[in-house]
Amino acid sequence: DNGTAGAADTDPTNWTFYFDDITLVPPGDGGGSGGPAALPVDFQGDPASYDFGPDGGFEGGAASVVTNPDQSGINTSTQVGQMLKFPGAVFGGATLAIEPTEVTAGSSFTMKVWSQRAVPVLLQPEPQGAGSGIEVNHGGTGWEELTFSLPSLSGTVSGITIIFDNGTAGAADTDPTSWTFYFDDITLVPPGDGGSDPVAVSDFEADPASYDFGPDGGFEGGVSTVIANPDQSGINTSAQVAQMQKFPGAVFGGSTLQLATPLDVLAGSSFTMKVWSQRPVNVLFQPEPQGPGSGVEVAHGGTGWEELTFSLPNLSGTVTGITVIFDNGTAGAADTDPTNWTFYYDDIALLPGDGSGGGATALPVDFQGDVNSYDFGPFGGFEGGAASVVTNPDQTGINTSTQVGQMLKFAGAVFGGATLAIEPVTVEAGSSFTMKVWSQRAVPVLLQPEPQGPGSGIEVNHGGTGWEELTFSLPGLSGTVSGITVIFDNGTAGAAATDPTNWTFYFDDITLVPGDGSGGTAEYPITFDSGAPPAVTDFGGSVYFIEPGPAGGDGNALKIVRDGGTNFAGVWIAVPEIPNDAGPQTFSALVYSPTANIPMVAKAEYGDNMGSGEIPANETVVVGWQTLTWTFTNLAPPNVYNRFVILPNLGTTDTATDYYFDNIDLVGSGGGGGGGGGGTGDLVVDGGFEAAGTSGLQPPWFVFENGGTVSVSNANSNGGVYSARLQADASAGTSFPILKIERVGAGSVSGGESVTVSFDVIDVDTTGTGKTFVAELFTERADPPGGATNEILLGGYDLSSTWQTRVFDTTLGADAAGGVSLLFKADCGGNTSCAMDVFIDNVSIVIN
Repeated sequence: DNGTAGAADTDPTNWTFYFDDITLVPPGDGGGSGGPAALPVDFQGDPASYDFGPDGGFEGGAASVVTNPDQSGINTSTQVGQMLKFPGAVFGGATLAIEPTEVTAGSSFTMKVWSQRAVPVLLQPEPQGAGSGIEVNHGGTGWEELTFSLPSLSGTVSGITIIFDNGTAGAADTDPTSWTFYFDDITLVPPGDGGSDPVAVSDFEADPASYDFGPDGGFEGGVSTVIANPDQSGINTSAQVAQMQKFPGAVFGGSTLQLATPLDVLAGSSFTMKVWSQRPVNVLFQPEPQGPGSGVEVAHGGTGWEELTFSLPNLSGTVTGITVIFDNGTAGAADTDPTNWTFYYDDIALLPGDGSGGGATALPVDFQGDVNSYDFGPFGGFEGGAASVVTNPDQTGINTSTQVGQMLKFAGAVFGGATLAIEPVTVEAGSSFTMKVWSQRAVPVLLQPEPQGPGSGIEVNHGGTGWEELTFSLPGLSGTVSGITVIFDNGTAGAAATDPTNWTFYFDDITLVPGDGSGGTAEYPITFDSGAPPAVTDFGGSVYFIEPGPAGGDGNALKIVRDGGTNFAGVWIAVPEIPNDAGPQTFSALVYSPTANIPMVAKAEYGDNMGSGEIPANETVVVGWQTLTWTFTNLAPPNVYNRFVILPNLGTTDTATDYYFDNIDLVGSGGGGGGGGGGTGDLVVDGGFEAAGTSGLQPPWFVFENGGTVSVSNANSNGGVYSARLQADASAGTSFPILKIERVGAGSVSGGESVTVSFDVIDVDTTGTGKTFVAELFTERADPPGGATNEILLGGYDLSSTWQTRVFDTTLGADAAGGVSLLFKADCGGNTSCAMDVFIDNVSIVIN
């Protein structure tokens, strides 16, 4: 009876249950294991024959085959797929296994979907993964057939992932009406013949009042109306045209024409429009509802009527409106200067494509081909990034080529950018990429090979001097690369609509510089004086240089500049593999600090924010040069630790502060030295949640929301910026959110060792009653089903509205081969008067 509070104390008859004979039923042994379904999928077979994964879905999504609850309209079939979205991750859904099917570029999928409310539906082919699908809006009118156009998809598809209302946590347990959906008749539609005859969209010859440009004829100072053609000459002698006047307002003032009949647009299409202006002006043409970043800007010569062509090779799907903006980036002045701020447009037409869109491009990429042949994805980018190929606006210096890639970063996600599809190429370890980049301001540029995904790229700083050639060293990258993702100013939302000067960038001549397969890592000791420097990656707003250090040093050193950014900033260095099965490992480095008594922290990692946790130096930091050491005690197989991370003055946002590091060496096993330490270090990874504040909670941290919420928050912390937040509210049902760090120290801790657990905690809710807060330490045994032994460190409820530091000393169980786990739970159970808002910070587990 999940979702209902029990009452066995007062009603044992209805709340006492028995269970027995728990049996595993292998596939094919009567258990109804599903198998891959052949396309098209109509769900008319045995319901148990459809495979939606081990639990029927993931992260709160639960799919099954049921009787069609609404056999009407376009779908009178007997059985359909059902999706319930329960609390869990906001991307909860399900993946239907299908027989492997070859899909050609320009294809699309259709699917009948039932919902009683308007909802976005994401269909994503697998194994292409996150970002390869497309979201289509359902109108909430029962059964509707949706078309998912995927013009750039090609290859083998063996699964279909479906997510309803991606980005919002489900609530099927408490609101099944709004969180139950049905789907049916999943069909692959191969690319058609397209067409080349223009399709008239609007010629403005009807009643002027019949055209809908929005409530005020436009937005942010733009006003459109239909009037008599003031210049019936040349290419346009029609009687009526649309007039646009741009008054003072936002620099992106314009208007959107709502189409009487929506257009289905295939990839490779373009639009034409006749435009009149008495002065040269840029004209932005943007299909809707694709939004900012999906359009294209074309220059008008200022000679009266001209026909402009707006190529949108990667646009596909339904278009319901056309947005037109003149002189985007400049505020209008039609009230005082109507001559220069009155424009006319007419005869909007669609030139259909063939569904092929842009194609993969061979390296090196110089953008000198047909501008429509380059594939930057369905909308030319993602999350506010919009890339296209344009005329080089600055044919000087190192780049006099005619055409270049352009990137505009509009408001959207802070990681908005674009991915250029390239012909698959095999990359050896130790390789790098070069790319010419133009910017009028200093900006960090991230280049990320695909399909390696987030964390595999590298960010290099551009100096803001026009064309510069940047080198992106990726020593650990090896394998097949089929795309290049480019992101400017990662971590900051763009503003190309209001500030195009600072948010328009150009790039060109993307070239692979092959490696020798060695991986490009340094050899110990790392001295920065001779040979190729090691690969260094900065993050959090820090910037690094290799240059001579202050007096008293030893030649060149790694200089880390911290000026603003986050309080979790530094660099990581690609190093030879650090032993993971030889006990504690100690690093040493010659370090220069301008400030004494600050935390000089290091980490050993096997991926972004995955590894040893934050280890302070064994010594107290002084002003000037000194040798510091860091001891890592919890390195364990099978993880391959090949990053040495440096975090100078962790927890503080520095201002124009320079730190230097040199002669970095792995000095071997042992507990380290110096006057500040000993011990085995902290087993907790990111116990202050500073990394999670920018990257989200990562393993070994795990979340179980259980009717509450678990997040990383900057609303309250006890030092630093971020803390973990557990919010429980049982007013609508059982609520007991859990945050857990699992199996840290596996292979390095021993049974019977003494351990100190500490953390800071506060509950800022002052109204709820019947609260229980639990912190529980588990000693993880080697072999399930042996399970874990546990000790409750803190139970009941004695938290307060001010920060408290809890410290507990205990002893590990006899078998600690699996390491230790620590669980935090804000437990309201089913007490409807209970609410908790608990913040946790500075979590530490130290083996004594």
